[in-house]
Amino acid sequence: MSKEFLDAIRQEKERHASLNRKLARAKFRVKIKSLAEEARIIRTEEKKFKDNDWFSCQRRHELYWHRVWHVRNEQRSTFIAYAFFRGDSYRSIEKTAKKVDVAKVTAILRNLARMEVTQGQIDLWLNTTPVSA
Repeated sequence: MSKEFLDAIRQEKERHASLNRKLARAKFRVKIKSLAEEARIIRTEEKKFKDNDWFSCQRRHELYWHRVWHVRNEQRSTFIAYAFFRGDSYRSIEKTAKKVDVAKVTAILRNLARMEVTQGQIDLWLNTTPVSA
C-alpha cells in the first residue's frame, strides 16, 4: 500500500477515535446477519409458489430476482464497507476486481460507522494492491 494511502487511513482512524468501534462493528454484524436471514426467508417463500400457473411462476420469479439482485448486492456492498472499516485490503475479500457501487459503500459507512469518507477514498482503496508480507 502507498504511504499516502496509509497516512490517509491513519488520519481517518484518529479522527474517529472517539467513535465506539464496538458499536459500529455490532451494527455491521447485525446488518450482515439480517441480510442473510432475509435471503433465507425469501428462498422459503419462493418454494411456496409450487404451481406451474402463470401467477405462481411470476411471483416466484419476482422473489428470486429480489433475492439474487437486490439482497445479494446489498450484502456485497455491506461486506466491502465492513472490510474498509476494518482496514482490510479490497483484494483480501475479492480476489478478482468487480464493479463496486461506491456510492452504496460510502452510504453504508456513513450510516453504520459514521465515517465521512469520499468516493475518491473508496476508489483509491479499491485500486490499491496489498503489499505482500
